[in-house]
Amino acid sequence: MKLVTVRTTAMAPSGEAVAHFERDGARRAVLVRGGAPDETVRARLDDTSRPARGDIVEIVEPSPGRETAACPFVAACGGCDWMHLSRDAQASAHVALAEGAFPGVPVAFHEAPSALAYRARARIHARRGRLGFFGARSHDVVRVDACVVL
Repeated sequence: MKLVTVRTTAMAPSGEAVAHFERDGARRAVLVRGGAPDETVRARLDDTSRPARGDIVEIVEPSPGRETAACPFVAACGGCDWMHLSRDAQASAHVALAEGAFPGVPVAFHEAPSALAYRARARIHARRGRLGFFGARSHDVVRVDACVVL
């Protein structure tokens, strides 16, 4: 794995930020977990897959839409990939994704009535005597004392 400095451009449906880097003279996409649109980050890059995957090591220039996540488990838990974005940034990114998927179709965005406590269900997993949510990009069970969106 190597470190790269990249500028993110948008959000992917997975909740990862999209950026690009050069490898062997070719431009490659990288999905950066915890990234936000329009920011510069140093990321630990795994370019063995397509698209490449990156984990933030340092936020060099934060996005105007970035905010501190309300959940203390967000870095370990794989459930709330958009929580580090303000509600306005989330809405803009979701609308951009829908417009990209359905060009020329008018898109309306209906946000949850509250930023927290809006979910009514979740998947809980059991592995090797542990009960909790899957961790980010894994099937490892992460213990979460309380979920702020449930």
